Amino acid sequence: MEALQRLDDYSKFLWLELIGFDNQQEDMGVGEYIDNLGFVPDGISIFMWGSDFVHLHEGLAVDATFPADIGAYLASSYSDKKYTGPPWTKYQLKAVIDGLHSYGVSVLFSIFPNSLGNRFHHEWISDHPEVAITAVAEWQRGHPIINPLRRFGDGSYYEDFFVRKVAEVVADYGFDGYHMVDGYNHGWLQLCHGDYSDDMIGQFIENGDVGLPDGVLAPCGRDPDKVTARATWIWQNRRREWIAFHADRWERFFRKVVTAMHAAGKQVACNTCWTRAPMEAMYRYGIDYKRIAATGIDRFIVETCSAGGEMLNSVCRARYSVPFFHVIMATALLTRAYAPDAKILFNNCTQDITEGWSILRHA
Repeated sequence: MEALQRLDDYSKFLWLELIGFDNQQEDMGVGEYIDNLGFVPDGISIFMWGSDFVHLHEGLAVDATFPADIGAYLASSYSDKKYTGPPWTKYQLKAVIDGLHSYGVSVLFSIFPNSLGNRFHHEWISDHPEVAITAVAEWQRGHPIINPLRRFGDGSYYEDFFVRKVAEVVADYGFDGYHMVDGYNHGWLQLCHGDYSDDMIGQFIENGDVGLPDGVLAPCGRDPDKVTARATWIWQNRRREWIAFHADRWERFFRKVVTAMHAAGKQVACNTCWTRAPMEAMYRYGIDYKRIAATGIDRFIVETCSAGGEMLNSVCRARYSVPFFHVIMATALLTRAYAPDAKILFNNCTQDITEGWSILRHA
């Protein structure tokens, strides 16, 4: 009976780009997609990529065409089978959601916090640079990436604005919830590299007395030398406190998202911190899986990516003392042990056309 119960609890939840559908078909390709699957999933998360899908949302009173980088990962319009047509419109996305609902599929959405330097549209971050990550290394200073924990120039928190906009998007499109992934379920950079902005240092102090010297407290702006010196001192002298501070902040961010979604009767899915086990997620990113699970998220998706990890064994041996596949398998076990009450799903990756890999073809 216990084994049967475990089978009943098994959930098929898929994460895919909008290019998995086809806006040249009357039903937006929903029927064809379900037929090709050969089963009806419990849930689907549509990866809209651009965070401006949320930032620039203004309701559905009128239809509008999305910029090429909203609804397509890095503005890529190709699936593995065909070109999926011109950029999507708001109403076409709504039709995809309605079509999936007709099959009994719950539909969530996900986004990344990256930008593309206004290449396809005037990006929201261009008008709000104060919430972009202040990174240490030069190679990390490309197009702005949002740090969800930052504050606006007026002192208000980006997270409060963001949660309101997510609630609007979910309500207007009829999504069943929000899926927190890369950059919104943990920082884009590991803690030794960022974010060492004046704002995050201010929040660090407000979170508790950490005894920072005047040199570290002095405003740095985005001066790379000053930011690097500040980062070096904190990582060498206040590392434990810096990690604990981020664990507090990320828990607060998650709790706001979960509270808003549950108040509206919606779901929250959350990926783990890339492929990191609990200890590594805490140490490198300040993410405490136990505390995150305790906020009430509905699906905790562990990025095991086992097939991909096994395929990359030879590549990753230089980074790990054991094959990467075994590291990932340990991640699955350790995450379950550390957060025993979480409803855990495992991200068994298959392919990513934009990133250029396919488990079935490459293996």
